Amino acid sequence: MIGLHDYFKESNNKKLDLNGIVISEYKICKKQDNCKVLLENSLIVFILKGCKILKTRSNEYIIKAGHIIFMGKGSYIASQILGDEDEKYEVVMISIDDSIIQEIYKINQDVKTSINIEDDNVQILEMNPFVESSIISLIPYFNHNHQYKEIMVRNKIIELLINLIDADSEGKIKKFIESQQKQMNSEFRNVLLKIYSEPLTVPEFAKKTNMSLSSFKKKFNETFNMPPKEWINKKRLEKALQMIKNTNYSITEICFLTGFENLSYFIRCFKTEFGKTPKRIQLKQTDNNNLNSDF
Repeated sequence: MIGLHDYFKESNNKKLDLNGIVISEYKICKKQDNCKVLLENSLIVFILKGCKILKTRSNEYIIKAGHIIFMGKGSYIASQILGDEDEKYEVVMISIDDSIIQEIYKINQDVKTSINIEDDNVQILEMNPFVESSIISLIPYFNHNHQYKEIMVRNKIIELLINLIDADSEGKIKKFIESQQKQMNSEFRNVLLKIYSEPLTVPEFAKKTNMSLSSFKKKFNETFNMPPKEWINKKRLEKALQMIKNTNYSITEICFLTGFENLSYFIRCFKTEFGKTPKRIQLKQTDNNNLNSDF
């Protein structure tokens, strides 16, 4: 079987840029000054040749050929290449977006970890036959088109991550994926809580969260345990009730301010939810306010 170094040593530049995945080869033949970066996506780096100092907020690592570095999204990294001026430094880097992390989480969510992940979200591993095999299987896609190239590469990256998790005896990668999933769930929830009163359709809400409609509906049900339209209407009606009790807006104004676009539909939904029409609650609230003012 061809080795990773044997394949990449003849190339100056190879790159795959697919939806949510970027795989690139990087070579440099001279020492490099400090390079600092904040990772926008999680990154897997395979050191093929050379040596480098990697600094995070809390640790410093010396990485060399045969090492695999997993760096989680949000990691702040400073690095410097070591060695002589004519010594090559070669790596293969794989950048993966949140959708890949979500898929890995679903596969591994039944296996719980108990360790506390470090602030830098970095794990250093040694190459093993399973991981190397996963990387080698990507080689044909650099130079040849394939009808199902994107889905094939995506599945191979998932296979690679599973092999990395299996090789990570400390469980740091899996713990990071768990924490990342919780963060994504929180971000998704917060976005919906900010925009639910905007007059948008469910497909438009999906677009606001940068998700396909099917992915949005699935994610929504997992997060809120109910379909999007049901939850959105419920939140809008709750807001409408608070506005009736605490503001002087008319029922028509409240209808449109809470995201409804049809007054009759709003009144019907409101009565179904609270057992009374919005006008009846508003009149009762006015009577209560007048009674309190008499005292």
